[in-house]
Amino acid sequence: MNIRTRLRFFISLFILMISFGFLSAQDKNYELGSIVLLSGKVVEGSINWQPRKSPSEITFMDLDGKISTLTTTDIKSFSLESGFVFLENKEIAEGEFIQFLFDGEISLFKRDVNYYLRNNAGQILPLVRPTTEQLFNNQENTVKTRNLGIISTLTQGSCNPTDKIDFNYFRLSDETLIEILRKYHKCKKLDYTENFYKKSKLRISFILAGGMNFQSNYESKPINPKLNINATQFNSPEIFVGVRLSEIRFVPKKMFVDFLFSYSQRSSEVLSQFEDQTARVLGSHEYKKQSFRAPFTLNYNFLNNSKLNTYAGLGGIFQFHTTDSSFSIVDSQIKSENLSILTERSWNSIRATTLSPSFKLGFNYKIKEKSNVFTELIISHVYESESIDFTNRKGTYNQLLTQLLVGFSF
Repeated sequence: MNIRTRLRFFISLFILMISFGFLSAQDKNYELGSIVLLSGKVVEGSINWQPRKSPSEITFMDLDGKISTLTTTDIKSFSLESGFVFLENKEIAEGEFIQFLFDGEISLFKRDVNYYLRNNAGQILPLVRPTTEQLFNNQENTVKTRNLGIISTLTQGSCNPTDKIDFNYFRLSDETLIEILRKYHKCKKLDYTENFYKKSKLRISFILAGGMNFQSNYESKPINPKLNINATQFNSPEIFVGVRLSEIRFVPKKMFVDFLFSYSQRSSEVLSQFEDQTARVLGSHEYKKQSFRAPFTLNYNFLNNSKLNTYAGLGGIFQFHTTDSSFSIVDSQIKSENLSILTERSWNSIRATTLSPSFKLGFNYKIKEKSNVFTELIISHVYESESIDFTNRKGTYNQLLTQLLVGFSF
């Protein structure tokens, strides 16, 4: 299998895995949480809710693994580990679960992308978004004025927080509306509950790993006569350190980002030759190469259970190389004169810095809540990583870099 065929294979494999992951995610996207039964009893477990597909029901898996489908007639509410709470409000959407963002003298609900305020008399007041026609007719400020007017009326008095809102920057969002209500309740010293994110904006894990890298080169623009290149050492051990950013707010839970830094070194002798009608040229270059790499990848968990996750990712690798040459010679054999000319000069150069796309396939096993062991395969295509100059014959070479590593995240 040549290099180009390998690249096409891995790209096709990645697309297939991601497609399968999105198709299977609908059935496997459980999140830890709890339900409140009609009796008031709280039951812990995992919840799968698809509001766009089935806003009136959830799939609940208890701690014993029993799965059941529940509706608004079976439970009062359910809450997720993230801090969100969902319940039925018949005045907004009978028979559907909607989000309960803020509970106080003034409460805040959300259904799909629409927000609703409830005053202390139980009256529901919708906050509307501008329609496409209103946006087209530059009537966004009219809608914004209406929404701020509703909020200002509900919070009127000395604690009215809308007086300090910059009209130009006001937008309907979870954070904006919760902050307004929080300021109002704090000013009036009223009790309130925020059913919003309880966790930090992201989770940072540290990574320590070791592995091997394997390199294979091929001529980027084949020219006759063919210029062959071989090396005595195309693989070397590599150590990795880095961070993993997961559970990122506003990003799908199955996605996470890796930033790694690695170091490797190897000693190698590169041999190259070409032959035409007039001459046969041989080159030998012995050197020590140190490589500093910074792989970064956006990953997607496409298969997971409570312990084992399988993920794939796309990203890039920045590389910085230093080389220390022991010797570099060229042996030019002139056929017509039966003459061999041996010269000591540089004929093989390695690019000091490169940036290349990469593909990753990984498996992660959870040991404890914050301790994991993983193994990964990273493949990267480096464009014109090396070049050869024999004066009358020049060539550039692409590289397929494969990294195999095993490590821990904590």
